[in-house]
Amino acid sequence: MNPNTGSQASFDYYLKQIIKASKYWPIMTVSVIIALLAAFYINATTLPEYLVSTKVLVLDEEQVDPNSILGLSEFNKSKTKIANQKGILKSYEFIKNAIRNLNFEINAYKEDRYGNPRRIYPLSAYRIEYDVFHPQLINTPFTIEFLDNDQVHIQTTTENGSLYNYYTEKLVRRGIVSHIDTIVKLNEPFSNDICRFTLSSDRAVPQGESFKFEFLNHHQCVQQFSQFSIEEEPQSSILNLSFKTSNTAIGATFLNQLTQAYLYKDVEGKNKAKERTIDFINDQLLQVHDSLSYTESSIQEVIDNNGGVELEVKRSAIYGKLDTYQAKLSELNMQLRYYDYLQSYLNENNSLENVVPPTSIKLDNPQLSKLLSQLFSAYMENEDIESITKKDIPHLAHNRAEIKKLKRTIIETLDMSASTLRHEISTLENKLIEVQGDLGQLPQHQQKIVSIQRRHAINETLYTLLLTKKSELQIAKASTLPSHEILDLAREDMAKLVSTPPSKIYSKFLAFGLLIPAGFIWVLLFFNDRIQSNEDIQMITDYPAMGHIIHNKRYDPAIVIARPNSLVAESFRSLRTNIQHQNGTNNKHVILTTSGNMGEGKTFMSINLAASYAQTGKKVVLINFDLRKPKLELYLNKQTDDCQGITEYLTGFNTRIDELIKPTGQENLYFIAAGTRPLNASELLTKSALIEDLINQLHQQFDYIVLDTPPIGRVADAISLLPYADTHLFVVRHNLSRKHQLKQLFSDLQEKNINSFKVVINGIKVKPNRFGYGQGYGYGYGYGYGYGNHEED
Repeated sequence: MNPNTGSQASFDYYLKQIIKASKYWPIMTVSVIIALLAAFYINATTLPEYLVSTKVLVLDEEQVDPNSILGLSEFNKSKTKIANQKGILKSYEFIKNAIRNLNFEINAYKEDRYGNPRRIYPLSAYRIEYDVFHPQLINTPFTIEFLDNDQVHIQTTTENGSLYNYYTEKLVRRGIVSHIDTIVKLNEPFSNDICRFTLSSDRAVPQGESFKFEFLNHHQCVQQFSQFSIEEEPQSSILNLSFKTSNTAIGATFLNQLTQAYLYKDVEGKNKAKERTIDFINDQLLQVHDSLSYTESSIQEVIDNNGGVELEVKRSAIYGKLDTYQAKLSELNMQLRYYDYLQSYLNENNSLENVVPPTSIKLDNPQLSKLLSQLFSAYMENEDIESITKKDIPHLAHNRAEIKKLKRTIIETLDMSASTLRHEISTLENKLIEVQGDLGQLPQHQQKIVSIQRRHAINETLYTLLLTKKSELQIAKASTLPSHEILDLAREDMAKLVSTPPSKIYSKFLAFGLLIPAGFIWVLLFFNDRIQSNEDIQMITDYPAMGHIIHNKRYDPAIVIARPNSLVAESFRSLRTNIQHQNGTNNKHVILTTSGNMGEGKTFMSINLAASYAQTGKKVVLINFDLRKPKLELYLNKQTDDCQGITEYLTGFNTRIDELIKPTGQENLYFIAAGTRPLNASELLTKSALIEDLINQLHQQFDYIVLDTPPIGRVADAISLLPYADTHLFVVRHNLSRKHQLKQLFSDLQEKNINSFKVVINGIKVKPNRFGYGQGYGYGYGYGYGYGNHEED
């Protein structure tokens, strides 16, 4: 086989399939139009979404710790965990505090021509300032229209509104029914029972410009902005924060404010210990300042009462000893008071939030400092976990047990340290008594001055020490840096479009608009079990196709007689030519027609093929061998109740053939009716001698004999008549005959060595082209479908 021939055949086959599918073009067109309209609607009613993002580096706190110079590093040593930081960033209160001053509670927007609300942020052209102490109507749109540079028209209507107080953050009243339609001046407050706000503008707003806004409560704002996502970059402690929004300015502002609040929270946490220490020092400074004022006035009073006294004694050894012992005693007493304070604090409180650290009083107790640092770290870890979850997870319970254990150990250490301090204080007090005995030998007024001077010097030293410590803490507080770092700020120009672009939506819907009907058409064609083309015949049998008969849309069974110039008559002439070409010069010819089932047009085929031969001047006789359901007489309008035919001939009731032959009304065309319906049609058709004699006698009078036989797929009557015919035509109906039924029937016939059938495809619809000629089935235009309500056999 020539490869080019095979390729051409394959191309022709697929071309015909495409042409078959092309008749469904209205479905394709409607589907594409609907798909494009749907895409247009989606593009018009959907706002584009952008992804705004920022990056934060979460550092280990030990890397940056300016407090180490002040001895406070032990209290800020809790190790940051990424999961805890995520929990802080996503916590409700943190987000609420972060966005508090961004005016997100004012939702201002303009509607585009498709009714989509496009949010206005920031409100640069106009500002809306509301009274936080006055209840505001929330979730109800206010329509603002600028009438001129000084006046605006305000409208709103609600049937079930709610009033919200922004100061108390509570709903004041529900079920508000109100209608507002008023004109106010710019920059002047608008106030009534349900709202109080001022609308202002820094520029001249064009007359007729309008927008809408509504108040949102804090909970709505937090819910809206808590939808941002946090992702951790692998093998690092970098957090990617991203937020989807249709307004990139809102997204960038929110993320930048959130990260700034996160850094501020970190610094604030580090400065808590410093702030508490500064407060403690301030309290001590007030007490020491009072003591200094008292001693100064006391010294002056003694000097004045004694006419001025030179205090040479203060340079003596006695004065030096008293000064040293008294300073040491004050230091020990302060440490003892701190131990008592710390022990009382631990017994009464369950956190270290307000505890004064030991470094603030220069406590030299490494063991106690270490235990307090561990306790502080445990408390910090507990707070981080509780900020993420409210459930009693095992790790949380373990931490609480560790805290109790540490507190017991610290209290025991405090008891031991306090006992040691009391012993040292007692020893020092005894030494002071001895020195004071030496001091008693001095004159009375000098003793008094020395005692007061000593207390004054001690207080003065302590006051200077406290001031120095306070200054150091303030410097440390001012120089505190966050442990984390913002790597990339959120930027509007770096926002990524995450919603589907309009062009892609059109492409997708266009693809769907083509693929869905194409799939539907493919299913129709693939599962169509009806004869559509010559290829269908070739796939189910080796019987050749003899011809194709165009659909008779006029429903005239004898169309060749009634309309000899029609396309249907022309298709019968083409079939006649094919038969003559096959039979050569044989002028005495018997043609048998049958079909697989009823309604496929075998009787229609017999009548019009016979008429076509008659129109050539040949004498033709039609014999109706369909004894069970004869319709030939009906189609020829020759049916009578007493019409005798084949039944009478085969039963011997009337063997005079001349009496059985009836004219059809067309020149050269005659017929023999089926006669009375017999009960034993199959047995009658087995009388071969009578049938052969009938055929021989008819050959003497007629050039062509056409035998109309029963459907061979229903009864086997036609098989017994095959030997008497020269040409065996098997009629199939385009778009009606089932391929699987025909395949089985042809297979059964070929198993019986019946290989003489020629297939004729009947009922092919055509459409006239612009030149008046029909586009035929043979060219691949399979338009066929049947005969409406008329049966043809």
